[in-house]
Amino acid sequence: MSLSIVPAAWLPEIRWDTPAGTALDALKKLPPEPPLTITLFGFSPLRLSIESEFASADVDLFCDEAREEIERALALAHLRKEDGEFYIQRCWESNFRTSSRWRTRAASVPRGSATLIQPHPIDILIANSIATKRRTAVRSSS
Repeated sequence: MSLSIVPAAWLPEIRWDTPAGTALDALKKLPPEPPLTITLFGFSPLRLSIESEFASADVDLFCDEAREEIERALALAHLRKEDGEFYIQRCWESNFRTSSRWRTRAASVPRGSATLIQPHPIDILIANSIATKRRTAVRSSS
């Protein structure tokens, strides 16, 4: 007998009324062309779909295209780190270290002219665990 594994679908129900959801509305102001694919990571995907009370003051994201347009939209919406208590931080993909198969489990959510990619919670937890271990290693080597 052979075992067949069917990939589990991650179909989050997004709560746009959370602070992270409200902040991401700034991305609706991005120009319609080119269409962008923006990946969310850190705790923001968990706050948007599982538990809105996770303590964090930012939304981490990366997008290889239109970096200047994203920065401009964040500046206009006063959502940069220097602008206030809650902010969106544009990062590099290399900041999100997790399983090499994370894209196969991620959900895709349209928002304005962009498509938001929400990694599966297990990949977010793996990435946060790796980040914590890196920070601990850096501190202990200092």
